[in-house]
Amino acid sequence: MPGQLLSDDVADSAEVKPTFGHYAAWLIGKKIITSIDVHRNHYETTTRAIEEKYRTSNFWRSILSGLKDVDAQYLIDHKYPLIAQFTPEILIKSWRSFFEKTYRKNILSNANFPNPPEGGWLTPQNWYADIHDIIRTTIIVKYLDGVPLLVEFLRQESAKHAVEFDGNLEARVDGYYGAQCHCRSTFEITALDWTMVQTKISLEIQITTLACTRFG
Repeated sequence: MPGQLLSDDVADSAEVKPTFGHYAAWLIGKKIITSIDVHRNHYETTTRAIEEKYRTSNFWRSILSGLKDVDAQYLIDHKYPLIAQFTPEILIKSWRSFFEKTYRKNILSNANFPNPPEGGWLTPQNWYADIHDIIRTTIIVKYLDGVPLLVEFLRQESAKHAVEFDGNLEARVDGYYGAQCHCRSTFEITALDWTMVQTKISLEIQITTLACTRFG
């Protein structure tokens, strides 16, 4: 496995961390990849296919339909609508942003370098499963109490469709409040050797709030 080769090849504990500009060459030197262009093309083809599968899935259709029900119930209970936008768009993380994230994990924030970071190296064999925001979207609610309400809604929808789910509320000093949820399904993707591989890929759903005054 390329990840094992990288671990076995590391011998010099004084090895200098490569800059991002030299990262692709470093991966090639460690036999992790053979060509950056090959992996970029594979990433772009694979993520387009996964985005379409999520977008056309019964799971996603159920979420879009359910948002209207959540909003209607909130309106009954509180006399105000909750959902700011009923058709959130599913987006694909750009190749550069994705590749930079592998650099941060493998190199920049790796306190164990030149040994593997905690959790192991990110390589083409695992990076689709281990980077959880490749496919992502945002649901905007108008009020703070709508955030945990939406988390629970997504949890229930995931259970109905046998989708793995985890969600965490987020609060920051600057006033941002929301939640980050991951819904994981298994997809069959084409590997570089044209074999079909079963891979668990996340749909990241961010739940964020807007100031109430913007909707007054």
